[in-house]
Amino acid sequence: MTKYNPYGTGSVKRLKPKLRPYGGYDPQSAQSAHRKLRLPIKAGELIYSGMIISAVFNATTEETEWVAGLPDDSTQISSLAFADGDSLDEDIAAAGVLPGLLCSGTFDLHTGYFATETDADGAQTYNGGVYLTPCTDADLLTGTYAAGELRGYLKTTEDVAEAIIVGSCHVEMRGPINLGPVFTAGENPPVHIQYGQDSTAIDLNVVRLNTMLKQNPASA
Repeated sequence: MTKYNPYGTGSVKRLKPKLRPYGGYDPQSAQSAHRKLRLPIKAGELIYSGMIISAVFNATTEETEWVAGLPDDSTQISSLAFADGDSLDEDIAAAGVLPGLLCSGTFDLHTGYFATETDADGAQTYNGGVYLTPCTDADLLTGTYAAGELRGYLKTTEDVAEAIIVGSCHVEMRGPINLGPVFTAGENPPVHIQYGQDSTAIDLNVVRLNTMLKQNPASA
């Protein structure tokens, strides 16, 4: 079951750390404002900070709304973004809109929503310069993930025909970064080395990336 606590306090923790921009985003900058899109969330969608999301027109409500991931029938590639909040946040529920950092902006950020393995591609390796793309339902691990559980996650990709690229791993990446304390075995007494400051989530592994957005044409 997904654990949820917007503040990361008490006995219940988040499943993943919140999205964190390291660069490219200044809330006081007019330029940054054009790189952020605020939309309502489609009814029934659970979206968490750091997920990849896309804007889809809802004919019933006649509104463009956020959904997690990139649905197979979506043509709104230009609106792919990273969720900058949780659909269950009281402030977001009250405002009626969720902010998303557009992949077309130039952001340096980290997210905990990345696949470690997929049915189609096997184990994923997140090293500097590796391209990233949204997971689809075809990536689900049979028997491991429930249907749709990887929607909103990233996976690695090649710069090939028809690829949708939303970013590339930060140049210093050598696999996922752990934001919490790491136990170093073999010491007496044992030593704990602090690599980060985050203790709000169950899984403290993140991928740091630089956003970009391009969709390669089909091969001739």
